Amino acid sequence: MSVGLQRSGKEPRVLLVALQVLAYAGQSVLICLTKQPDGGGFAYDVSSVVCFEEGLKLAILVLTERQAFRGCGGLRTAAVALLLALHGNLVFLAHAYLSPPMYQLLHHAKVVVTGVLFRAILQQQLVLIQWIALAQLCLALAGTSQINCSTGADRSHPDADWLPGVTVVLLLSVCSSLATALLRLGAASDGWLQLYRFLASLAAYAFLAQRAPLEGYTHTVFTLAGFDTALSFAGARIFSGGNAVKIGGTALTLLCAGLASFYCLDFTPGNGFLRAGLLSCCALCLYYGDQRTLYRPDSELLGPLPTCHFWEKQRDQDLPKMV
Repeated sequence: MSVGLQRSGKEPRVLLVALQVLAYAGQSVLICLTKQPDGGGFAYDVSSVVCFEEGLKLAILVLTERQAFRGCGGLRTAAVALLLALHGNLVFLAHAYLSPPMYQLLHHAKVVVTGVLFRAILQQQLVLIQWIALAQLCLALAGTSQINCSTGADRSHPDADWLPGVTVVLLLSVCSSLATALLRLGAASDGWLQLYRFLASLAAYAFLAQRAPLEGYTHTVFTLAGFDTALSFAGARIFSGGNAVKIGGTALTLLCAGLASFYCLDFTPGNGFLRAGLLSCCALCLYYGDQRTLYRPDSELLGPLPTCHFWEKQRDQDLPKMV
């Protein structure tokens, strides 16, 4: 999830799609490039990289935002920071079980699971075409268990640990959903939130550390940390272009992750990978499609939201949106 430094103005949709593809596909490939060649996991403490990245973000905020620490932080901000620190560690854990393309494919399910969770919180009914989309997505997700994607012998990692990988992705979804919900209740300034994120990641490293700081780091690990830090500041803008940008970016991310893994990791997709990817992308188009094309104007899903403090400022004309 992104940090502050949001800027006004609208970027071209092509740029937003490119940033989304670069952020997600690039992160996945770089994480897998930092794994040990024998498939023995990471040669460094994952929690130390997360802590290093959060420290870089905090330093950038302190140097660039004069009012980054306006107001004060509270327990809610600390809870969000803890969830985001856990989220950062789970991203690495997911890639320990899954190849970049498989992670991106299952990440489609994360988007829909998050959306459904928010719809459940709102107690809004889904229209028929959305139920069809969910059924189609479940079919695609079930099909991934039969995909035997593999990588070359120099970085062997067949997607055999499918169930643990799915479990981690679902945990990612829960952390993301809860953090977003707490932020919408009212968050502190970017500075306080980032400070708490750094402290939470530092506590995680202190609790889980098995190596000295920076032990096992390579130039690829430092590149990954800098890459994640830079793109995190663009995250808020990436998801400001509407559902069309998000759907297109999600589909292209899967394609680019597969191509990059093919050349960098000797990734060979299984027979069902393309089929599962197409089903998943089509499901996203149906579920989050243009409301004027796919949804009735009087649909309960598009009606007024409940009047309460949590969603009082969330009424708009763009529902349904990706979460």
